[in-house]
Amino acid sequence: MGKNPLIAALLSFIIGGLGQVYLGLWSRAFFFFGLEAITGYLYYLNESETRLILNLLIGAWSMADAHYMAKHMKTEKQEPTKQIPKIKVF
Repeated sequence: MGKNPLIAALLSFIIGGLGQVYLGLWSRAFFFFGLEAITGYLYYLNESETRLILNLLIGAWSMADAHYMAKHMKTEKQEPTKQIPKIKVF
């Protein structure tokens, strides 16, 4: 059984990328952690409304991604990977 999409989205609400960690999607998690860290640091340097909005949008993107991926993983049937036979041309 797959992971709960609501829990994944709520974890990403707390910290962007945490929902992806919950799902085991490490590359996506590091991507969102990095974006959150960069925009958070830029906001810390100069408290601009634009940077705050950008940080919030990245957080919302992380939530939507975690929810979508959890739903996608939940409905995907786990089938064994099929090997494509190699065909010699010459």
